[in-house]
Amino acid sequence: LPPPLSQRRLIQRWAIALSCLSRKELFQCCLVSKLIRYAAVYSSAYYKLSRYFSGRRLSVVLQQCGTAALMMDFWPYLRLREQEVLERKYAVMSSFLQSAFRGPNYLISAHLWASPDNEKQLTVALRFLLTRFWFALSTGVECGIGIRTNWFYDTITGVAEIVKGEIWCITIRNLSGRLQVFHVLEATCEVLGLVGGTWGNEYLRPDWASYIEERKRSPEVRSPLCEAMRWADHAEYQQGISRHWLRRTEQMGMQGGALRTIAERYTLACILTRASSLSGSWMSAPQMAQEFAGLTQHKTLSLPAKASKINLFLPAQVHHHVESIHLTTARGRLLHPALAVAQTSAREYYILRDNGLEVGCEEEGVASVWMRILGCDARG
Repeated sequence: LPPPLSQRRLIQRWAIALSCLSRKELFQCCLVSKLIRYAAVYSSAYYKLSRYFSGRRLSVVLQQCGTAALMMDFWPYLRLREQEVLERKYAVMSSFLQSAFRGPNYLISAHLWASPDNEKQLTVALRFLLTRFWFALSTGVECGIGIRTNWFYDTITGVAEIVKGEIWCITIRNLSGRLQVFHVLEATCEVLGLVGGTWGNEYLRPDWASYIEERKRSPEVRSPLCEAMRWADHAEYQQGISRHWLRRTEQMGMQGGALRTIAERYTLACILTRASSLSGSWMSAPQMAQEFAGLTQHKTLSLPAKASKINLFLPAQVHHHVESIHLTTARGRLLHPALAVAQTSAREYYILRDNGLEVGCEEEGVASVWMRILGCDARG
């Protein structure tokens, strides 16, 4: 029951104080008086949400409630958000990421586990860590079984969507408190450029900067990013993926959609092997094709005064064109949850499902270092 009218003006003051108490202490407060019980049971959840889950997601819920939000019982929603965080931490700590990073809890700021502004914030943060880890392994920074680099002491403090479904901004703080701000692709989390930070040495290629500003001005316009890709054999492939296989996956429902997403990540991962497509010096698609084939030594072109369009070049070699994606071995056994097989015209490749980066091939199987990290055999 609510307290008398004469005491209701005190509810919010008590709710703010009681929101700092634990669940057990709040339960004991229910036995004190109607005023304390009402402030503890109903109004304190509002202030707990504001303290631990503030962000756009909470703002949308509060706007729907209007002026009555202060007097509503938000405990069910609070328990839902807390359970969401617990399930995410359990899923991550139960995966290979726990051993690879020795626990990613400290690599990601505590508030990001709740994805306060966008439900994909934690996913993008973890994908960025995985991609960074892949590059650390590829450059040979290895010490025994574990990987130890300076960036293992960095903390991701901010993750924000810049272009819907395509580009994100990630803010990192190191041990000395210095910040770095990167723009990355959502699909692979490969870095497009450094756009801010304590040092001030910013670099984002002008064509990417122009594209981002254009999409910010017109967010409702359908993304032309996929249209920037250049690939061979348009009759058989759509953006580097077999048209026949795409038609088959359309009949597979949600599973087909997941397989198509992995295929798109793989083709983008193949693009990033040519630095000129993403973060290197700007080149046209024909120039990238010539460089990849070793036909000529070009001179790096400066970007025209009128901002050039983005060129995403997928090499014409059959190794980079997807015939199909599989989550099982040839004998029908399930692969490791982090792995998928990309079937190309030339051979099979073992790739990471979450960012499409290669970790093995048909002849050699999964690379030995990734077998140790994932805890799988050579066949995934």
